[in-house]
Amino acid sequence: MNFKKFAVTTTMAGALGLGGLGLGAGAAQADPFVPPPPPIPVPDVNLPDVNVPSVNVPDVNVPSVNVPDVNVPSVNVPDVNVPSVNVPDVNVPSVNVPDVNLPDVRFPEIGDYFRVPPADIAPGQLKNSPFINGVPNPFYGIPPGQLKKMPTVNGLVNPFFDEAPGHWTIPES
Repeated sequence: MNFKKFAVTTTMAGALGLGGLGLGAGAAQADPFVPPPPPIPVPDVNLPDVNVPSVNVPDVNVPSVNVPDVNVPSVNVPDVNVPSVNVPDVNVPSVNVPDVNLPDVRFPEIGDYFRVPPADIAPGQLKNSPFINGVPNPFYGIPPGQLKKMPTVNGLVNPFFDEAPGHWTIPES
């Protein structure tokens, strides 16, 4: 007997057997398509009528409630005659207002103080900004009524002063 040939044949047969077993196990694990079962026929069922006996509810004796009458006095409200008011139509003539070009108001007197060109400081910024260009603003926080009465503020000419010459003049157009 040739042991070498026998060993090789046995090994090959075992490998093929185990390979077939592995393929079979893989096929068993797969999800095969199984058609759904046909519907089960439901036979016709005749249900007999059900007779429910009537229920007799006895009368309940509820006592009557006596609510006394309430006398509410009548109130006499007199009629009030409000006379009608005839308001005549008023013809207000239309007013032709010419167009006015308002200049852009800037304050050249204080531009040097804030180290900016004078055209860069607007009145709203001057009155409402605590700092302009990093410099504390002396005009900030002063009420407008008080500000227009001060000719100078901390040594600066006050552009809001009412008596300043040419203050808020509108050029002729």
